[in-house]
Amino acid sequence: MKKEEKKRGNYALNQSPLFKLRSQRRLAQLLRTPLNDIYGLLNTGNNYRVFPQGNRTCHDPKPKMKGIHKRLQILLNRIAPPEYLHSATKGRSYVTNAAAHLGNDVLHKLDIRKFFDSTTYKHVHDFFKNTMQCSADVAALLSRITTYDDRLPTGSPISPILAYFAHKSLFDQINQEATATNVMMTCYVDDLSFSGSTVPKAVLRKAKKGIIQRGLEYHKEKRFQKGDTKIVTGVALRDEQMLLPNKRHKKIHEEKQRSLEIDDAKKKREIIHKLISQTGEAARIEPSQFEPLKQALMQVRRNLPKP
Repeated sequence: MKKEEKKRGNYALNQSPLFKLRSQRRLAQLLRTPLNDIYGLLNTGNNYRVFPQGNRTCHDPKPKMKGIHKRLQILLNRIAPPEYLHSATKGRSYVTNAAAHLGNDVLHKLDIRKFFDSTTYKHVHDFFKNTMQCSADVAALLSRITTYDDRLPTGSPISPILAYFAHKSLFDQINQEATATNVMMTCYVDDLSFSGSTVPKAVLRKAKKGIIQRGLEYHKEKRFQKGDTKIVTGVALRDEQMLLPNKRHKKIHEEKQRSLEIDDAKKKREIIHKLISQTGEAARIEPSQFEPLKQALMQVRRNLPKP
């Protein structure tokens, strides 16, 4: 682990410039924003665009607040991540999260419901005050900066990494219980996955109890047995191979058919562009099948009439 941390340029939590931070002015320097400007933003109360996005409400920070969030995100991302964390972590992704469970017979999944909305000002404040050991005024200021309506904002770049840190003690405990019974546990944002030759009920029971004690809820619980095709963070695991799930295969096939049926050059270009994105993502899982298709689509796009 030490070698990996050094390679990534990460440092231990207690080496972060945020650790034991006692000065709001020093915090402002770290955030590269004058303290008066920070308070000015907070006092306006107009720092987010709020709009519906699918079945949820998105809270998108406006440019000045987003800049502060991005700076704080950088500082938190420099703290060395645990092996089980695959979200908001450089070099890791939903693909590496799934790969960690390759070859294991049994897999159990559960999600934390409305993770960002359920992560409160108190959760965030407890992290900065108790885990990072900041002074009370610094912890309060950081908590005000990073929450909207006493919750983590769903559209902010800071929310994925801060949601993890706000519940770090919970995830560490769950991982400790899993490791003690030779169970692989991974976390990708709100998705928790457990796998091994078996997954003891006690491990899952303690995980659920810990989630509830934090004021959170779990849902979408699913169990896969030996021989099943296992779906983990959008990746299918079968016979020690990572495969693209059938739903994503179908979407790519349907888009390919649309591209063949449409004559309008502008619409065709839009579909081809979407296909390139889809096949590029698919190539992360099945490179031998989808990378050639992606390259062929890029050639098709180059040959289309210029808009």
